[in-house]
Amino acid sequence: MASYMLAVLLFQQFIAVFGSFSVTVPQQPILAPVGSSVTLPCSISPSGSALDFEVRWYRPDNFTKPVLLYRDKQVQSNDQDSQYSGRVSLVLGSLQEGVMSLHLMNVTVEDMSTYQCYVSSNVHYDSGTISLIVSELGAPPVMSVSPVNGNDWNVSCASDGWHPKPDLRWSDSRASTLQHNHLLVKKDSHGMVSVQSWILVSPPFSGFLSCTISLQGGDSREGRIALRDTMLQSVAGHWKPAFIVTILVFLLSIIAAVLWFVKYRKRESATSKTREEKTEPDGMESPKETAPLLGKTELPLLFNQYGFFAHIYLKPLCLKIINFLWLFSLHAATCDFKDDLKKFTLILIV
Repeated sequence: MASYMLAVLLFQQFIAVFGSFSVTVPQQPILAPVGSSVTLPCSISPSGSALDFEVRWYRPDNFTKPVLLYRDKQVQSNDQDSQYSGRVSLVLGSLQEGVMSLHLMNVTVEDMSTYQCYVSSNVHYDSGTISLIVSELGAPPVMSVSPVNGNDWNVSCASDGWHPKPDLRWSDSRASTLQHNHLLVKKDSHGMVSVQSWILVSPPFSGFLSCTISLQGGDSREGRIALRDTMLQSVAGHWKPAFIVTILVFLLSIIAAVLWFVKYRKRESATSKTREEKTEPDGMESPKETAPLLGKTELPLLFNQYGFFAHIYLKPLCLKIINFLWLFSLHAATCDFKDDLKKFTLILIV
């Protein structure tokens, strides 16, 4: 019995070295994220030592520039594709078992391709094809809402940095898929993909909308937006710029009125002084006003009837109302204040 088993093993070794064999690779694509390491499986059947075989990994139409070449019991680097220099290897110990899988490090988007595992002996050769899909999870979706045609709302979803092209799905708060007819896909110079989609919704829609962007391997990003809250914020946002502009115009009007008043005050003071110098004889003093034009309580009562007022503090000067409330002239001759500052009420007419 022992001699029979030994004969079978020797026969298998003979077939593996001198006879026919087949190359076995996975039928499904291999997925690898950018920056990771991945192994592309390849082996021969029946299993046996492949130390004396030639193993060549290469991409389509690039047989003479292999990704990796094992020949004469060592890895040859003379004709290697420079893109893979220092990033690929074979597990040499596994060659004795007929396994010649390719180990690829620091995966890049440019590595996405199909690869040929070519194995040859002195009397036979075979090859197998395996696909590598390089994936990159993009940025979280950015969602926005804008009004369209009165009561309708345009909801958009955008994200970039994906590889390969992802799938995009809209859904509502009940997880029901919503149909969309607009999908924009762009690819940059590095092969990275950006996607943008938008959907039109109409009242009485409420709740939230979900935008899910996913890769073939199952990795995904999701964005949500509460449509009712966003609509209210958008409606409220329309009057804010006009309100701010109105406030600024109002404040500028007040500043202009104050500057005009100061300028008018200086001009009137200069005119009054010139008139007094011309009309009064030398050595005579001008008669002083003996009573204020308004009593202490008349000014606040007069202004209070308008209902809009603000308190200001002035130095001890007297007020005379001329024609309308915005026009004042100050006359120091009739001032009779005990305190350094007096409180007055100023009407603000809008």
